[in-house]
Amino acid sequence: MIKKVQYVVLTALLSLLISSSFAQTGMVKGTVSSIDGEMLIGANVYIDGLTTKGTITDVNGNFVLENVPVGQVKLISSFIGYLDEEKIITVTAGKTASVNFVLVEDIMQLDELVVIGYGTKRKRDITSSIVKVKSDEMENVSVPTFESALQGRTTGVQVTSDNGMAGGAVTIRVRGTSSLMASSQPLYVVDGVPIITGSYTTSSGFPDKSNALAQIDPSDIESIQVLKDASAAAIYGARSANGVVLITTKHGKEGKTKFNVGYYSGISDVTKKLDVLDGQDYLKYTKQAWANSNKGTEQQYYESLPFNIYNPNITVNPAYAGDPDGGIYRTNKDVIDNTNTDWIDLMLRKGSVQQANVSASGGNAKTTYYLGGAYRDEKGVILSNAFKRANGRMNVEHKATDRFSFGSNIALTYTENNRVPTGWAGGLGTAQSRSLPIMPVYNADGSFFAPRSGVNTLADDANFDYQANTMSLLGKVFAKFKITDDLFFNTDFGLNNLYLRENKYQGTITQEDAFSMDRRVEVTNYNTNATFNYDKHFGEDHHLTAMAGMSVQKNNQYESEFNSSQFPSPTLHNPNSGVKKGGYDYESEYGFISYFNRETYSYKEKYLVSFSIRRDASSRFGEDNRFGWFPSGSVGWIISDEEFMQGISFLSLLKLRGSYGLTGNAEIGNYRSFGTYYTTQYNGESGIGVGNIANPNLGWEKTAQTDIGVDYGFLEGRISGGFDYYYKNTTEMLLDVNVPQTSGSSTVIQNVGKMKNSGIEFFIDARILTGDFKWTTNFNIGHNTNEIIDINGQILAGENFGNNFAVEGKPIGSWRLVEYAGVDAATGQPLFINQETGEATTEYNFDRDAIVTGNPYPDFYGGINNSFSFKNFDLSLLFTFSSGQDVYRDDGKFFQGGNIGSNWNQMQLIENSWQEAGDETDEPQLLWDGAGSTYNTTHYLNDASYIRLKTLSFGYSLPKSFAQRLKIDNARIYINGQNLLTFTDYPGWDPEVNRDGSGNITQGVTYLSPPQIKTLTFGLTLDF
Repeated sequence: MIKKVQYVVLTALLSLLISSSFAQTGMVKGTVSSIDGEMLIGANVYIDGLTTKGTITDVNGNFVLENVPVGQVKLISSFIGYLDEEKIITVTAGKTASVNFVLVEDIMQLDELVVIGYGTKRKRDITSSIVKVKSDEMENVSVPTFESALQGRTTGVQVTSDNGMAGGAVTIRVRGTSSLMASSQPLYVVDGVPIITGSYTTSSGFPDKSNALAQIDPSDIESIQVLKDASAAAIYGARSANGVVLITTKHGKEGKTKFNVGYYSGISDVTKKLDVLDGQDYLKYTKQAWANSNKGTEQQYYESLPFNIYNPNITVNPAYAGDPDGGIYRTNKDVIDNTNTDWIDLMLRKGSVQQANVSASGGNAKTTYYLGGAYRDEKGVILSNAFKRANGRMNVEHKATDRFSFGSNIALTYTENNRVPTGWAGGLGTAQSRSLPIMPVYNADGSFFAPRSGVNTLADDANFDYQANTMSLLGKVFAKFKITDDLFFNTDFGLNNLYLRENKYQGTITQEDAFSMDRRVEVTNYNTNATFNYDKHFGEDHHLTAMAGMSVQKNNQYESEFNSSQFPSPTLHNPNSGVKKGGYDYESEYGFISYFNRETYSYKEKYLVSFSIRRDASSRFGEDNRFGWFPSGSVGWIISDEEFMQGISFLSLLKLRGSYGLTGNAEIGNYRSFGTYYTTQYNGESGIGVGNIANPNLGWEKTAQTDIGVDYGFLEGRISGGFDYYYKNTTEMLLDVNVPQTSGSSTVIQNVGKMKNSGIEFFIDARILTGDFKWTTNFNIGHNTNEIIDINGQILAGENFGNNFAVEGKPIGSWRLVEYAGVDAATGQPLFINQETGEATTEYNFDRDAIVTGNPYPDFYGGINNSFSFKNFDLSLLFTFSSGQDVYRDDGKFFQGGNIGSNWNQMQLIENSWQEAGDETDEPQLLWDGAGSTYNTTHYLNDASYIRLKTLSFGYSLPKSFAQRLKIDNARIYINGQNLLTFTDYPGWDPEVNRDGSGNITQGVTYLSPPQIKTLTFGLTLDF
């Protein structure tokens, strides 16, 4: 009985205490939404000064805050990517108050975390030059690889699609080209793992590169950071001279599982069709050239047509005569006069693309996950060219204890690339040049006309099959240890494996003997990192971070090829079935070992200092020079936080920053410092030849970079942007230097020479209108100047064709050409400038008159993006531009009447050729066998400036209320266009081009290169 009384009394006392406590406090309920009405999930709501007294919003954007002190209370709501909002409310004891927060997006997002080398940092604290592209900026871009999505969005990063082929390569330059021989591509790092880049497909018969970066699906990417200056990139010292591209893939977040489903499908076409002569115009202008050259009668003209296609004794339409092995195919005058074959049209088609992707992400307090998969099927605009990709990704992290977590990021990708010959190798290259419009495609019996002449591109296509399939694994396992509240240890092991198999078969339609090839390449890249991280606040004013670690990387490449010919049956395609067999195999490897350290310090969050140093060793260099030191430092000052700036109400941010650092380049291939030999034969006897002359002193190519920048913001972040000036000085360049032939080799690689790049970058982001109708604008522009300072007085020729050179005092890749001075109005002959007299002359003398001229790189480049939305409709337009770059049309001297009697079709430009005395034109008189096809002149050096509507996206999202009734969070349908409009005076296919075999010196050259494409897609995305 006594216990019951005690229990009743205790219960009454507790009830009284609780009632009394509640009577002294109140409750606050409400919502947090964005300015466009979207309810924000996971937004913070807390009492000012009492951050522990707070809560977060639920899946509907609602919050409940209990036990709020009575009286006036200042509540603050915050959410990542939005400006904080404060509201003062009155809380009555025992009552519930209501308040709703409407947050405005923060354009500057100063508290946003930015991924840097081996860590993250608040955007506000960044003292180096970093540009970021988020996943939502790539969602409106229907592109096969992520590099294309960077074009026009990243200040100081020049992106060039080499061509429009499915699975084709993309060239990226960060702040110019910093090397003559070593790679100028940036280092790519995915979730901390350096990845395999470049093209591993054979170049034999396929001059255009494939793209190893196609293993990464853009829909899996959360963000991309480009580290541009040395302060940001030097922590990756070994290969960071050309910048670093950090890719962070999507990860799960605590909460219920969220699904995303996307699909788009569309069509593609060339951006522009090359204007060449049709059959009638070809006859007209070639006859004119025949007459101008006084070559003879019309009968003799027909007998002199290319490929000996005319035979006056043939009456069958058309027919074959001659030696089948010699490929002599002939027809009569009637067929020639009435044939009008558009070979370019026959080799082109309407391309198509479709892609589907699905992902699921979520987790709880212990485990988070992201699962994603996608499939892409693309048929190129060039006949038989196609690209397919299937990929899957799984990112998982588990928090085992409060101090230990671990996880893995694993991605598998399979691609199929149906490659076709282009350029000089055939296909579309032949269709626009040697496939003449007066030649038919088929004989009367349906067989191919002239199948073994090398100019019937449809016969070549039917006789040819080439497929390059890749399987790639990109993975990482990692662990994180919290040693103390301030000290952390992270370790990971990464693996990138690329397995390529190429199968090529050429049958007997176009050649006497079939040929089959099976080529395999396996590249494996291992990487492991271990870092200690220290992060400590000392009082309210001091913040110190420190990081120290090491990294080990090993790369192994194995390649083999087995080929054969002389097959006993046309049905047998496997190389094992051929009688005559050949092949090769080789293996190559390299390694890096690195130690690095970084410290940052901030005082009052407005005085910022950062320092890093890295020591790298590379197996590629001589024993005496394998190690290199790469230090960097940067400072920042947030002036807008100073007391003397507080009266400037419109100023949100003004930060000055400066940096200096040293980065290295080791991308020269393997074993270049060693003495190597190769087997050879001479006069029937076996022997060995000198490959490399040993250079044990070979060391790092180094680039020192200084950067001065300003970050600014106005009107509470509605306007923000930045400005940078940089100066890059590359020394000890890795360069082949000429040596006496008696050494057994013509060159030896040494550390010699200097080159500089300098430039300015500017960008501005503006939120012009808000409310139901929104308008945001982003504009960026970059300028880079390149100059070769010292290369030991040498004049270095570029790779392959194009007359590009490296010359002291000039930009890399300038051309040596004779200056074209137009046409002599009296005679119709071309004129050239005699550099000794300065006078125009009809004499072409390259040795005497060649000058160094032109620049393959633009004076200015960038982009402007405008995004509009009205309620549930959205519209985005991205224009990219490039101004001042030149392109040398190495095929122009054959295309523009230089030797019209040769075996090439002609561009319609020859319609402007000189006809009679007094004509003012740049196109000389047409001559049957003129020497113009051998003239390298500025006549074919064209300004390739352009403005392009790179991306157009128009979409409609279902209203939230309707979507919720369908049990989905969001649904959007859209139409997307890529490269829809191009404004340029460039006369070729497209001003954005890189010729096959291009390198650091050979840039801005085209020779029958494939065109760019424009794409229109329709798509749907669902979130639930």
